[in-house]
Amino acid sequence: MHCKNDIRPVTVSDMAAARDRRAAIQGELLRSHGVPLVCLSMNIAGEIKLYPLVRNAFYEGVRRIRESIAPLEEHVVCEFTGCEAFFCVAMDVKALKERMTKLEENDELGRLFDIDVLDAHGEKLSRGVMRRCLICSEAAAICARSRAHTLEELKARTDNIIRSFFAKKAGAAAFDALIREVETTPKPGLVDRNNSGAHRDMDINTFYASARALRPYFEEIALTSFEHADREPCGLMELLRPIGIRAQEAMLAATGGVNTHKGLIYTLGLMCASYALCMEKGIPVAYMPSVCAEIVGESAERELENAARRSASLTHGEAIYAASGARGVRGEAAGGMKSAVSAAKLLRYYSYMGLDGNDSQALTLIHIMAELSDTNVLYRTGESGLLLMRSRAQALLELPARERLNALRALDDEFIALNLSPGGCADVLCAAIMMTELN
Repeated sequence: MHCKNDIRPVTVSDMAAARDRRAAIQGELLRSHGVPLVCLSMNIAGEIKLYPLVRNAFYEGVRRIRESIAPLEEHVVCEFTGCEAFFCVAMDVKALKERMTKLEENDELGRLFDIDVLDAHGEKLSRGVMRRCLICSEAAAICARSRAHTLEELKARTDNIIRSFFAKKAGAAAFDALIREVETTPKPGLVDRNNSGAHRDMDINTFYASARALRPYFEEIALTSFEHADREPCGLMELLRPIGIRAQEAMLAATGGVNTHKGLIYTLGLMCASYALCMEKGIPVAYMPSVCAEIVGESAERELENAARRSASLTHGEAIYAASGARGVRGEAAGGMKSAVSAAKLLRYYSYMGLDGNDSQALTLIHIMAELSDTNVLYRTGESGLLLMRSRAQALLELPARERLNALRALDDEFIALNLSPGGCADVLCAAIMMTELN
C-alpha cells in the first residue's frame, strides 16, 4: 500500500503518467496471477483529485470490494492524481462484473466509485448501461459532453454525498452502540435482557424507543460538524448544543418522560462530531477522543465551575461535582475520554480471546466498575455505594474470566436490593462500543 498526503492540482501530463503507471500495475498483476482483475478509482471532477474526504470514501470502496470478493492479491496507490486499488480475483469474470456493478449502484456513495473489471487477458468488460449523472437523472456521459452542470456544482454534490454517507455511518454507530449496551447481559443493577435492574420506571423497550428517537439527531450532529469543519473545534459547541437539547426532548417524548440516555446524548454526540472532523480533515479516527477534548475546550471546565457555585437547577452530575468533585461525562470528555479508550482496548482484547460481543462487553463492564467514579452511583447510594461497587468489581476481576459472568449474575441481585445502578459505567461501555465500531 502506498498513500501520500500530497494535495495539489493535476495537469494533463500528470494524468498521462498516472495512466501509464496504472497500465504497468495491471500488466504485472495479470502476468503474475492470470486471473481477472478489479480496478477501483474515484469519479472526482476538477483539478484536485485527492483530499481527505475523497481518500476516506475511497477506502470505504476498498472495504466493500474486500467484503464482496476474496482477492488473491491487492495493490493500493494514493497519489495526488487520485487513489487506485487493484484486486486479483479467481472467479467467473461476468459474475465478477455483475457484482462490481451492483457495488457502484448500491447507494449514493457507490456512484462515486469507478470499478473496472478486466478479464485474464486484460480486456475490459463493458458495463452495458450508461451511468447516471450525479446531479440529474440524465446519463452522465451526455451531461459531461453538454457541460450541463458547472464544476462547482459537481464538486459540491460529490462532497455532499461523502459527508452524508459518513454522517449516516456516525448516526448508525451511535444507535448500534446504544442497542448493544442495553442488550449486554448480565449487567448488575442495570437494565438488560434479564430484568430492569435497580429501576422501576424503565425496561429494555424504553431504551429501544429512546435509541430510535435519538438516531437522527446523532446524524444531524455529524452533518452540522461537517458543514462547519472550518471552525476551530471549540467553536462547534454553540452549534451542537441546540441539537442536543432537541434530542433530549425527543428522548423524553419517546420514553414518557424517562431519562434513559441524557449523558449519552452528550458523549455520543461529541463522538459523532469528532468523527466528522476526522473524516473532513484527514485525521486518523484513533484520534477521535482527542478531537472530542478540543471540541469541549474550556466549556466543560466552565460549566462544572458554574455548577459548583449554584445551589439550584443542577443536573445529577452537576450536583455530584458540587458535592464531591466527581467530574462525570463533562470531565471524561475534557480529558480525552480516557475511560472509554481503555474500555475499547479491553473489548478488543476479549474479542481476540474468542469471546462473543455480549460476553466481551459484560466483562469489560467489570473493569470500568472497578475504576470509574460513577456519578450515578454516587447520586443514588453515596460514597459507600461507590466503594462497594469498586470492591465487588475488583473481587470479580480476581476470578478466571469464564467465572466472572456467573458472578455478575449473582451481583445483580445484590445491586438491585441496594438500589445501586452503575449508569455512568454503562455510558462508558457504550462509548467504547461506538469507538470500536468506527475504528
